[in-house]
Amino acid sequence: LEEDYAPGTSDFRSVLLRLRGKNPDALFINTQAEPTFAVVLTELERMGWQLPRYGAYWPGSKSLQEVAGKSLDGIVFVDLPNLDDVLGSDGKQLLARYRQQGGKIRSIETSFATAIEGFRALDQALQAKEKSAVAFLASTEFKGMFGPYHFDDRGEIEGLSFALKVIRDGQAQSLH
Repeated sequence: LEEDYAPGTSDFRSVLLRLRGKNPDALFINTQAEPTFAVVLTELERMGWQLPRYGAYWPGSKSLQEVAGKSLDGIVFVDLPNLDDVLGSDGKQLLARYRQQGGKIRSIETSFATAIEGFRALDQALQAKEKSAVAFLASTEFKGMFGPYHFDDRGEIEGLSFALKVIRDGQAQSLH
């Protein structure tokens, strides 16, 4: 079953009621941002609809956890690994300096590391004199905050695997 919705939708009752009428075994919530995810969770609670819930990325977001609270408990989702699990010593030092200067990660925490590494790789590629930036990215093994990685011929990052997580007592925990 699949139900699409228009960008900017803020009322999901009719969508959820249609889905509920089809009696699914579980619900995969796939929104474009944390606020929309929170609205769907609120509607599910108002409906009293209890069923297994799944998602991607957003349940691990600190800002969603602050807004959604206990309504996230039990949701299983795919995400990038926790920073503590993937950062090397250089990455941990950089993150500590960022936090000491008042920096807070408000959304998906691994985006912090991937954004820095993306800029670092692009900077190196643009400075490379011997080949095009695209060729440089496709042929270079990078050592980053979260260990070694490289890009495939389509520009997709390789070397950073996804993790399956669950929210328990308000915290994202890896399911190993």
